[in-house]
Amino acid sequence: MKILHRYLALCFLCMQLGTGCTTSITQLEKTAPDTGTALHEAAADCDPARVKQLLQQGADVLKEDALGKTALDYAMAADCGEVSDLLAGYIADHYPLSLSLQEGHLFCVNSVDFSPDGRLLASGSTDETVKLWHIASGALLYTLYGHAGSISCVRFNPDGRVLAAAGANGSVELWDSSSGKLLSKLTGHTGAVHTLDFSPDGLLLASAGADRTVKVWNLKTGTIVFNLEGHRGFINTLAFSPDGRFIASGSADKTIKLWDVKSGTLWQTLLGSTDFVTSMAWSRESRFLLVASANGTLKFWDARSDTLLRTFSGHTGVVQSVAVNTEKNMAVSAGWDLTVKLWDLADASLVESFGGHTGLIETVAVNPAGTLIASAGWDDTIILWDIESGKRRHTFAPVSGLLRNAAFSPDGRYLALSGNRDEVLLWNLFSGEFLSPLTIYRQPVTAVAFSPDSAVLATADRDGLVYLWDTGSSSLLHQLKAGSTPVFSLAFHPGGRLLACAGRDKFITLWNPSSGEMLSRWRAHDDDIYSLAFNPTGELLASGSKDTTLKLWDMASGKQLAVIKDLRSIVRSVSFSPAGNLLAAGGDGPLVYLIDPATGGIIRTLRGPTRGVPVVAFSPDARLLAAASWDNTVTVWDTDSWRIRQTLQLSNGFASSLAFNPELGLFLAVDFSHVHIWETGSWKKLCTLVSLLGKYAVAYAGERFDVSDPKAMDYVRFSTDTVGFAGRPFAERFRVPGLLSSLLTHDQ
Repeated sequence: MKILHRYLALCFLCMQLGTGCTTSITQLEKTAPDTGTALHEAAADCDPARVKQLLQQGADVLKEDALGKTALDYAMAADCGEVSDLLAGYIADHYPLSLSLQEGHLFCVNSVDFSPDGRLLASGSTDETVKLWHIASGALLYTLYGHAGSISCVRFNPDGRVLAAAGANGSVELWDSSSGKLLSKLTGHTGAVHTLDFSPDGLLLASAGADRTVKVWNLKTGTIVFNLEGHRGFINTLAFSPDGRFIASGSADKTIKLWDVKSGTLWQTLLGSTDFVTSMAWSRESRFLLVASANGTLKFWDARSDTLLRTFSGHTGVVQSVAVNTEKNMAVSAGWDLTVKLWDLADASLVESFGGHTGLIETVAVNPAGTLIASAGWDDTIILWDIESGKRRHTFAPVSGLLRNAAFSPDGRYLALSGNRDEVLLWNLFSGEFLSPLTIYRQPVTAVAFSPDSAVLATADRDGLVYLWDTGSSSLLHQLKAGSTPVFSLAFHPGGRLLACAGRDKFITLWNPSSGEMLSRWRAHDDDIYSLAFNPTGELLASGSKDTTLKLWDMASGKQLAVIKDLRSIVRSVSFSPAGNLLAAGGDGPLVYLIDPATGGIIRTLRGPTRGVPVVAFSPDARLLAAASWDNTVTVWDTDSWRIRQTLQLSNGFASSLAFNPELGLFLAVDFSHVHIWETGSWKKLCTLVSLLGKYAVAYAGERFDVSDPKAMDYVRFSTDTVGFAGRPFAERFRVPGLLSSLLTHDQ
């Protein structure tokens, strides 16, 4: 596998230089094994002098070996800070276009923490993952999966060998930071865990959150030593004092409580805060506390006397996070005014203000040496700031834009994609042309739908706005105001004379798409409406809701015809068969329901998925029904026999959108960051599209890269299974306008 990685990396270099890829695996095996093996051994022995000598002697060989990828692997594997930093510096000098950049978090980053030796940075996110980053090189070491819920807090233990993570599911997970393996799980909280901290000796761990208790754990036995109760609101922050005598906990009840660690009793309650306590940090003396609150202030308290010493003024919004570097007597804060601020603890003076985030900042940390600040938040991005220069050192951002919605135009010509960005990506599949992004939104796009004649694309966003676009010119035709809450579903009438939309406001709204005129609007459900579908004649409209009902509406009279309550789950998706004689529905349960629209009765239930079914779709020829599941599969049934025709496995998450393309005989599934395309006759996977930073798209052929195919390099431009890349430079250099078209027509 390592040799294959080297070969692929070299192929990408050949592409970059504009030359053919002619170097064989055999040639690679002959050029660099001696230098590579020696370098590996020197790194493992923690011999920086030998590593430096080998780098000087074998620079050209190493460059041919794998564009520095091998050296980077050694740097990450070496348990030696000096060697790691030496190799990382070599890579930075010789390979400015790093091939090691990996994908960042897909959602808000809620917590960051530096390892005690300053070599690593941990991050936890709403995307339910924890990531470990190598500071010197900016490389991703591990992505830790398995936490069922948003991650609220990550913390290293004092020797850096253990990483704790906790969040929405109420458990605390302990990971080996060198191997990325899960060591143990601590359970006992009855609500989400918001905050964690290790005792200075590493023997205890404190956790707290929504259940308003501080739990102190013995890490050797995994048992609870103390349950500290007394807060009347959620606990947002806690910290052991540097001398290990006290735990300070800050709450939404506007108080800070100091707990005696030895006895497990309340020692002091500080009442000076006038708003929710969001974050705090101890000074070196274990006497003073820097406290942040929701009113935008930072206050420096004498914890023993409950006396306010200083107030730090400068933020214009909620201060969400603070950190203190005790060695340099500095403090760092960040919050919802999109700034990171550096303070002198001695006199509360502002030293520097850093701006660069595009979303609210949730977390900030300063490294042990006091030279770097890490900040992260709602823009899904982690920024490392160099304190001395005031400039960015690294930016860990999602390489792939999160994808949610996809639609083929009825004539098969266009493919529209939307995600967590404020734009829609549009392709002309017949010409292979990537059209200009449709961008005027203030919020992420929530739904897309084509008109029956493929001339109009409707899109909606979280602000309750619906936009109608001319697909031929990409020009905006109408902007419609459906409300002030998110629109979750759009559906065109089969004749094209109506457009229906619905969402969080519980209303269904009908529009004339030609004039942009609102025709009617009515409250249809008691909760969010997730899905709409017209039957083929346009006489009926089906709506599925969070209120666990599916309703059928008569379009001539506007009256409700049926309420189907037997699904016993949130209804997330509805789809009529092309003949209109069946209505398929999926929801939070593992079943797909087939309903007779004439009677509203359930005819059949289909089994296959093991978890909820957020999307169902009939093929245009009525021969197939596809259902996406939260178990990361797509199940395809034959509608004649209702037997499972195919089960498609997705590697990046569950599919949020499904679509059939009858013109080209394609089936499409969209997961969090990839669009997977299969040929429906053979179910051969043709290609995968990747949205880079929400602005570019590249494709690669098949599920794996096949170097035995001499034509492979003509089509492959990216593969998550083989070689990493620097997303934006890669896309700018290698995106080929005709690539998608050539992939889809390659076998025809």
